[in-house]
Amino acid sequence: MTFLTPLFLLGTLAVAGPILFHLVRQATRDRVPFSSLEFLRAAPPRLDRRSRVEHWLLLLLRCAAIVLLGLGFARPFLKGVTDALPGTVEARRVVVLLDTSASLQRPGVWDRALERVRHHLRNQAGIQDLALVTFDRTPRVVVPFTDWRNAPPDTRTALVEQRLVGLAPGWGDTRLDTALQAGLDLLGESVGGPPPVDRELIVVSDLQEGSRTESLQTTEWPKGVRVVLDGVQSDRPGNAGIELLTGDDATPEASSNGVRVRIVNSPDATADRFEIAWQSGTSTTRVGTPMAVQVTPGQSRVVSLPRPTAPGADRIVLGGDAAGFDNTVFVTARPTNAVALRYVGVATDRTSRAPLYFLERALPERGTPPVVWMQQSADATALGGFQTFWKLTVVAAPPSPAVTDSIRSQVDQGATALVLANTPEAVNRLGALLGIADLTGTAEAQPGGSLLVDIDFRHPLFAPFADPRFSDFSRMRIWKPMRIDPARIPGAKVLARLDSGGPGLLEVPMGRGRVVIVPWGWSPADSQWVLSTKFVPFLMALLDASGALPSDRASTLAVGDPLPMPSSAEGSARELELPSGNRVPAPTSGANFTATTTPGIHRLFGEGPVREWAVNVAPSESRTAATVSGVLDALGVPLRERSAAEVSQTPTPAVQAAVETEGRQKLWRWFLAATLLILVVETLAAGWAARRSKRTREGQTP
Repeated sequence: MTFLTPLFLLGTLAVAGPILFHLVRQATRDRVPFSSLEFLRAAPPRLDRRSRVEHWLLLLLRCAAIVLLGLGFARPFLKGVTDALPGTVEARRVVVLLDTSASLQRPGVWDRALERVRHHLRNQAGIQDLALVTFDRTPRVVVPFTDWRNAPPDTRTALVEQRLVGLAPGWGDTRLDTALQAGLDLLGESVGGPPPVDRELIVVSDLQEGSRTESLQTTEWPKGVRVVLDGVQSDRPGNAGIELLTGDDATPEASSNGVRVRIVNSPDATADRFEIAWQSGTSTTRVGTPMAVQVTPGQSRVVSLPRPTAPGADRIVLGGDAAGFDNTVFVTARPTNAVALRYVGVATDRTSRAPLYFLERALPERGTPPVVWMQQSADATALGGFQTFWKLTVVAAPPSPAVTDSIRSQVDQGATALVLANTPEAVNRLGALLGIADLTGTAEAQPGGSLLVDIDFRHPLFAPFADPRFSDFSRMRIWKPMRIDPARIPGAKVLARLDSGGPGLLEVPMGRGRVVIVPWGWSPADSQWVLSTKFVPFLMALLDASGALPSDRASTLAVGDPLPMPSSAEGSARELELPSGNRVPAPTSGANFTATTTPGIHRLFGEGPVREWAVNVAPSESRTAATVSGVLDALGVPLRERSAAEVSQTPTPAVQAAVETEGRQKLWRWFLAATLLILVVETLAAGWAARRSKRTREGQTP
């Protein structure tokens, strides 16, 4: 028998106490009353060789209780026994979630994360099933439960170690909510029987502030599931990051003559002085004069860096920060010309609250990009200057036959037409545009309005809303929708439905282009669409998908965001150049390129001028302060964080094996049970001895 904490055996020395108490008596057993004791001196009995133990049974019971208690606290176990005693092991199902987001590239963080995974592998006591999942934007199962269960017990650690080889942090942002929900789904799987009652999610991560947790607000945690946060930190505290700004917000330091960037410095940073400069992709030499920037820890600062005159500069680099994973932002060329789009409507649309009124305010001529809306009368009989090829046409009123023919001809050549089919006449003219005779629609207004449901967030038009933070359309009501039968339109694809059952948005391919059908009006009396926060992102996605934006537009995306491919001729050969320099076939028109796994400039070659996208690390990855545990606790996640002792002490394999063996056998429980049983017997025996002594003394009293 071996002891895990042998120092507690010193407690068995307390057995000397009962022995001395039984040998030493402070008073004689027999008392004889005497008439006068006034002139006698009191003297206690002295211990001599004639002192004897009178109650051997009580002495043995008390000594045995002390010895068994000391043995129990010493945590004994049998080295040769590997199987748990019956009923002493609670089977566990464990999912280890390993963070591989961009922030794990900080010095020392990844090595510590791998060591923590290995620590949990060594602590296999009671684990029936174990799965390893890596995550950043999306979770990926590296070791499923079936591989763990089918492997022999002595090879399971080697199996996981083998899968760890080759893993490294990528460039994606941290979607902790998605990872935890995927872990919950795994814990609920049935692998050869019902899942164990004791289930555990172990998160090995830097627990950064920028982790996404929004979708956990509606997550219901089943009983028996707990989340263990195993945080790892960098060798160097603090982090600074740089973010490219492409919106319309302006500051006194950010002028229109340069590229605006935001420098963020973490609260625990030790440095506050940095510099930014342009750099060319073909050289590590900086272009132009660097700009010195001071950012107080915990603060951010927006500055404008003038564009260099030398060609080839496509990135801005931040200097003075030790963690370089977020110190570069890629920038495409500066936009030069305004985007000209055609609007087909009535003469009063510019002055009334008609669709053009809201289009010119959502995409103004002085915006980014600048947009000019060329209005054409819907009842025009001659095209005049409107014979120009328009990549995007918005049809807000039933067009005349001449305008309809013009729109159809341009859509066949690859253009996009957005048609508002909000009246029976508009639906009839839509049929003429699509070549469908007698296409009809019926109004289906219902009390309280209709809502968009079953939205295809994979489509480029709704891709900006795929994030759970923006996918809620429940506050946008449609008062006067038209019901159009999609079965009457060949090739029609329903991108969203109304909760009343009718289509909410349709896409119809036509030639090399497409027609997007909106069966409801844009005025506030018809819908809340133009007043919602979804309107402008939808228009930008529409411009992007139609190819109406200039190829030199300064657009920026985060790693993992899809690249919407512009319209192209059927069968045309197009290639996409990745930041590595490799070229891959580009997806067809209307599809997304989803393999944006590294930051850099992505270029599309093929028809027309080269188109560029700047893909950067998500700005949220720069927020590296380890504060997400408090957010998870507020969301009701059943947490158990590692204590300071667990973090600082990693046991050796031999000690860990002893801990596992003792944890399976749990012999201390038997010693504790024996101690309690002996104490009960001792109490009964002591009572019996006391009553016997009392009867003896009473019998000797005259």
